[in-house]
Amino acid sequence: MNIIKKTLQKLFRWVLYDDEAVYEKKRDANIIGMSSKSTSLDEVQRAIHFTIYPASGGKVVQSSSYDQKIGQTRTNLYIVTDKDDLGEELAQIITRETLSH
Repeated sequence: MNIIKKTLQKLFRWVLYDDEAVYEKKRDANIIGMSSKSTSLDEVQRAIHFTIYPASGGKVVQSSSYDQKIGQTRTNLYIVTDKDDLGEELAQIITRETLSH
């Protein structure tokens, strides 16, 4: 059972942080008391948020992410028609958004 717990902790660290060094720094700050706030997925700096809206003839996919370089939230809209496979189109959108960061 201990192995499962450790594996899940590593998985959560991998999801929440870019690398182990960032995790260690945040953990040390929490231990010292510099930060008492718990980390959520919204606090991850490179998070991309997707919203899918129904539309006539398909879907509109909105992606938004915070760009630290300019200090603003970037928003992009994509149209996915009913003829397209939503899963494949979402995969392509995620790839585009990931590469643009």
